[in-house]
Amino acid sequence: MKENGVLTTKIMIGILVGIFLIGSIYDEFDYYLKGSMHLARSDVEFQSVDKNHQYITEDGNKYILNDGHFTFLGIGVLRGEIWRLITGGFLHNDIVHLLCNCYCLWQFLPWITTQFGRFKAQLTLWLAVIGGAVLSGFKYDENGLGISNINGLGISGGIFGLFGVYILSLWTIKKYNDNPQIRNALNSAYLMLGINLFLGFSIPNISNLGHIGGLITGLILGKIFMRPKYEAIS
Repeated sequence: MKENGVLTTKIMIGILVGIFLIGSIYDEFDYYLKGSMHLARSDVEFQSVDKNHQYITEDGNKYILNDGHFTFLGIGVLRGEIWRLITGGFLHNDIVHLLCNCYCLWQFLPWITTQFGRFKAQLTLWLAVIGGAVLSGFKYDENGLGISNINGLGISGGIFGLFGVYILSLWTIKKYNDNPQIRNALNSAYLMLGINLFLGFSIPNISNLGHIGGLITGLILGKIFMRPKYEAIS
């Protein structure tokens, strides 16, 4: 009997909501986890970070900024805080951010769990979180490629990973069974993906690199997961 993933998804959503509520009640706890969401000034280019977490600019000035302890942060990972690649996925900026991600989890995580099992579903979710965190740890501007000094958070990279597996699964099924129902589901998935990427580029303070990193991770995993199901046919 296949797992339907509903219980796993409820537990995951419960954890995300619980962390958010505790942070909403206890400001010090929230500040410890997330720091200042606007720690990075766009007009300041940080060249390095010393052992006291002071950010040193090119002209030698220092800034002491609270970047939290558990957000996605490129310069944080660079100084050895590897846990940020995972822990940022448990944090959310506000109630709208949390509810949107919980809704998307409810839409995709049970389906992926039903198709591939709990282990592969959770593997996809968290590898995609890491993939999104890694890609969002970089920035590209007029100075070229660099390490991001912007705090990031949210499980949306993982959700895009689930979405990537969903799309790859439908595409593979369509390849061998091109019926209208699968075709319509795949076209709807493409449309939803396009809308979400467009919104990511249109709305400020959304990390599209994090979304794209999660999506790429999901597409790769989807290809791996679907191969055993169809390799005999091909």
